[in-house]
Amino acid sequence: MAKSWALLAAALFVGCASATPSGAQSVFLQRLQNDRLGAIRDGTYQAGDDISFSLNREGAYYLLRFAGQREVFVLHAKNASLGGRVLKYDTGRTVLQITGWGAMTLYTDAKPSGLPVTRTGDSTPPTVPLVSLDDVKVAASAEAQKLAATRQLSLSFLASWKGLANDAASRAECLDALENAAKGIARFARNPAGRQAMATKIQSVHVVQGATPSLYRAGHALIMTYVAGKGFAGRASSRAIARVLHQIFHISDPS
Repeated sequence: MAKSWALLAAALFVGCASATPSGAQSVFLQRLQNDRLGAIRDGTYQAGDDISFSLNREGAYYLLRFAGQREVFVLHAKNASLGGRVLKYDTGRTVLQITGWGAMTLYTDAKPSGLPVTRTGDSTPPTVPLVSLDDVKVAASAEAQKLAATRQLSLSFLASWKGLANDAASRAECLDALENAAKGIARFARNPAGRQAMATKIQSVHVVQGATPSLYRAGHALIMTYVAGKGFAGRASSRAIARVLHQIFHISDPS
């Protein structure tokens, strides 16, 4: 009797050992055929105890917005090993990693080693809101005052006011680009050397339309271009702006 049980157990072990890999392989191949590896679902997410964000696909990109913040980050998706995906900022830095089986990790400045992410619900894709010309001018003044108060910088934000007067879509994109520029400058100026460079070498920031999103220096001015009609994808993020400023002034970027 004992011998029979031993033979049965051995048979079951052999059967499981031979069936399990092929079964797992079958599931893997099925997911691959269905293009579900590293699937990224639109929705709201929670990372750690206090970070919430929304994630939505927009054409070839993904739009990321952290709860309580206005900025919308445009993320680029790349394939990773074992069917995974990574989402990167426009600086090239990874912000989200998704395994082939769907587990997601968020990487932040405070937690570069990553935080596990849980999906909490559905979300509505963010849109660039329509604004008036006065809204843009008020925002330009407010951002200048904020930088003066928080970074002791005396800057003016300028745009093509006459051209924006009759172009509602471009006004909205200009405002979005202007706010990103201010946030990027504030990020750059956290570094004492960065704040000193801005304080002594830059007097104004001009936000204008261009063929590609860019930022460059012209004398005592910074020129930031955005692409009209491209929405969020037509301007640089605050992180990209801060990185370019480090390059412009040859200051090491700690991030």
